[in-house]
Amino acid sequence: MENNLIKRLSILLLTVLAGCSGSQSDEFSASGSPSAPVPTAEITASPAAQPTKTAAPQLRLIDDLDSKEELTSLTIQGKEWPATFVEIDLHPYGFYIPETMQEFVFEDGSEVGFSNTQFISLLEADRMPGAAEPQTYDVPGGYTRFKDEELAQYEEYIGSAKAAEGPRFDRFLLKREGLPETLIEFNYFDKDRDEVLPAFLEVARHMRYIAP
Repeated sequence: MENNLIKRLSILLLTVLAGCSGSQSDEFSASGSPSAPVPTAEITASPAAQPTKTAAPQLRLIDDLDSKEELTSLTIQGKEWPATFVEIDLHPYGFYIPETMQEFVFEDGSEVGFSNTQFISLLEADRMPGAAEPQTYDVPGGYTRFKDEELAQYEEYIGSAKAAEGPRFDRFLLKREGLPETLIEFNYFDKDRDEVLPAFLEVARHMRYIAP
């Protein structure tokens, strides 16, 4: 009897062991071999690309100082005007001016313009300390420096200034190898800007160097 009991216990033990082994096999067969957890890739959003701002290239106001072309007219605001050439005293330069402008002659030089409040003058920059320095040039008392956005497109432009009463000037710096730097100065009243400035720009555009 004792032998039968031992046999039964042995069979029962084998059955239990076989059952455990089978359940472990089922778990492995269902889930596959155990493996390390797969790391989840971290996704980082890239910053949006910012558009690059490119400064607009500046233009030269004066076309060609050495041009030999002789002009007979100027086109100002779509209208053609007969033009004549005027040499500026004490400077190796001259302008083509429309018939609506004239030359004003003084003891210390000459100017061209519409009147004694609307004119273009030339000045040697080295005779006016700081006059050719953008945004730091000296201005008469009561004048305030500023930058005219329309004129800022020209590489010769260095700045403007105006007084509360209305008069203003715009300055351009002319550089030529072997010659003193020269300021081209537009003088007029701010209220007349839309009429005067287009004419002055066209006159300056056709400025000429006069060889000795």
